[in-house]
Amino acid sequence: MAPMRLLPLLGLAFVACGNAAHGAALTLKNASQLALENDLVYAQMVEQNRALVKQAVAEGSWPDPTLKVGFVGLPESRKFDEIDMTQKVLGLKQKLPSWGLVGHKRERARAMADGFAQGAKDRRLKVIRDVRMVWMDIYYFHHALRLIAQSKSLFQQLAKITEYQYRSGRRPQYDVMRARLELSLLRDREMQMEQSRAVHLASLNRWLGKAEGPTELDMSLPRLPNIPAIKGVEEALSAHPSVKQRLADLKAAQEAVKIERSKYVPGWSIDLTYGEREGERSDLMSAVIMLDLPLLPGRRQGKMVAANRARLFSAQHAVDDKHREFVEMLNREHAKWRNLSDRLGHYQKTVMPVAAQNAEASLKAYQNGITDFTVVVRARLLELESGLKELRLRVDQTKSHAGLLYVAGDNTL
Repeated sequence: MAPMRLLPLLGLAFVACGNAAHGAALTLKNASQLALENDLVYAQMVEQNRALVKQAVAEGSWPDPTLKVGFVGLPESRKFDEIDMTQKVLGLKQKLPSWGLVGHKRERARAMADGFAQGAKDRRLKVIRDVRMVWMDIYYFHHALRLIAQSKSLFQQLAKITEYQYRSGRRPQYDVMRARLELSLLRDREMQMEQSRAVHLASLNRWLGKAEGPTELDMSLPRLPNIPAIKGVEEALSAHPSVKQRLADLKAAQEAVKIERSKYVPGWSIDLTYGEREGERSDLMSAVIMLDLPLLPGRRQGKMVAANRARLFSAQHAVDDKHREFVEMLNREHAKWRNLSDRLGHYQKTVMPVAAQNAEASLKAYQNGITDFTVVVRARLLELESGLKELRLRVDQTKSHAGLLYVAGDNTL
């Protein structure tokens, strides 16, 4: 009888689904690209950036002048030459904002635009990371179903062995029933995993922007970019788009304080008017300068400055908190990745070979009448669980790898 043994996970890791070798299956790289192209949040942030860039140009300009056209001193008879004060008036009025107000508004809009630009970069990193996470979950259930299918095949062979030995009077009917029960339980587990795979496929379809996803996925183990040196990543955390987004918010808050402070300085307006009179009467011209009077500045300007200073402190705390969050995320993901790497190596070198040897030895002992069927079942299930555990470790290690690439700000597909 041919030896019954589950395929090692190391071999499964490089098995592609269906037509992957012919280029028909969707790869993780292509899926990530599609997700970026169809991500509406990313598109929204890009458009917000464009809008604020244009707004910054407008904010850097003075208000439009006001044109005045009309009549002054027109009598009830509506005759322009009846009284001396009747004039046809043409004038311009220009509002000049407080010193520095326009520049601060422009810089605030630029800072807000930069915030959305950095937010878009961070969103790109998150999309790449999250698609990788969903992909690896699908990868797990795909290969877990393959392992269960192999285990079902082994238990079908065991069922035949027990039936043969039962007919020959060497084993009780209990062994036959136990083999059939284990097959039924494996089928139930298989259906649960098929359901979980369908759920994660639906999540992938959402990222791809499709109601129905591709018929085939390339289920070979994806090769992610190398993880940069952790020390270098930690030193560069302040340059991560998520942190820079908070810094842009801080810059906008600083400019908002300056805007309110500039309102302590009165704004002023210039009004130039030309009045034309009929007949031999001389035309008239007037020039008026008007100043804003910030009465009771403590109740208006002072309160607005205080409110925006509070927002400034809040923005500063947000920057510090985000930096701490990324330091913690880096340390956590690196420790997790390192531990998973060690455990995966242990499973591959020790646990999996021993589990396979134990399964083969228990089967031979059962065929020779040395042990009972329960020992064989336990050994086969232990081999299956070891294979699933190794697969889970490989998937979790890759997901942790993806998390580290996000913290490092690597947007390579």
